[in-house]
Amino acid sequence: MRGKVFNPQAFIEFLCYIIFSLVILHLVISGEYLSYVTPRMKPYLIFTSIAMAVWACIELRRLFNPQHKLRAAHCFVLVLPVLLMILPHKPISASELSSGYVNMNTLNNIASKNSNSKLTSQILSTTPTISPLEDSSSANENTDFADNQSSNINHSTPVTEEELSDSFLNGKSSNKSDASATDEQNILQDDELALTLSGFDKINKKITISDAEFYPWLNEIFTNMNKFDGYQITIKGFVFKDDPELKNNEFVASRLLMSCCAADLVPCGIVCQYDQISELEADAWITVEGVMHIGKYLGNDEPQITVKNISVAEKPDDEYIYQY
Repeated sequence: MRGKVFNPQAFIEFLCYIIFSLVILHLVISGEYLSYVTPRMKPYLIFTSIAMAVWACIELRRLFNPQHKLRAAHCFVLVLPVLLMILPHKPISASELSSGYVNMNTLNNIASKNSNSKLTSQILSTTPTISPLEDSSSANENTDFADNQSSNINHSTPVTEEELSDSFLNGKSSNKSDASATDEQNILQDDELALTLSGFDKINKKITISDAEFYPWLNEIFTNMNKFDGYQITIKGFVFKDDPELKNNEFVASRLLMSCCAADLVPCGIVCQYDQISELEADAWITVEGVMHIGKYLGNDEPQITVKNISVAEKPDDEYIYQY
């Protein structure tokens, strides 16, 4: 009988697969994967970890199958990324990026264009084609309808003064009801906002933005800038001044926004007006207290802050914010 022969290639491949699986699993459990990709990538990372573990178990079946020639060069395909992920690393700073400040108006415009293009393609794919004969018949129908409407208008009975006054009063009452409906809608929106995001004080007109809610609050403020005009705001971020569009007394209280992965990081925040800007060190973490107003950036309206006070802040555990 032939004895079992140890297969070193199968063992090396098993080690590569299982280590890669464990490293991915560690990054997910510890949350360190957020230094590389956004939270929505978590399910894909879990799937990758499971798939690599299954692959490693399959390699165990070949552990004692004889193999005359050892081929292990392909294992470096997994060794290199494993080494990159386990080596010490630090978050990327704004000074290491080539991109400038990106406000929420730009991000929302990109998102709306993408959604509109998808909607347009769906409409075009589902719109039935109309033959020229159908066009002419529909045009005739529209013409007949317009003629009937005009004949009805021309031959209608004259309107009395009482009917005019009644319609005027009804119009005023409908305007009042519309205004009250708008007020009720605004109250409901504020109540919903208070439940969704913390730090909203409508009575005292104050907003306090926490680290965890930086992006959702930013989106809310840019979407409803007129609503928050005059509000007192407290926000924490790092000082970003490296933008040619900023004035001499302006900086951005910003965070690095990740849309997909670390390769697309951009500074995102709120422009602040501050007379002692020379005292602020770039990339320093600060807490800004000020009053919201509507200013201009690249010729467009956007919410900005008139700074009342600045204090030194501690760097958050997670320096990035993520576009969901």
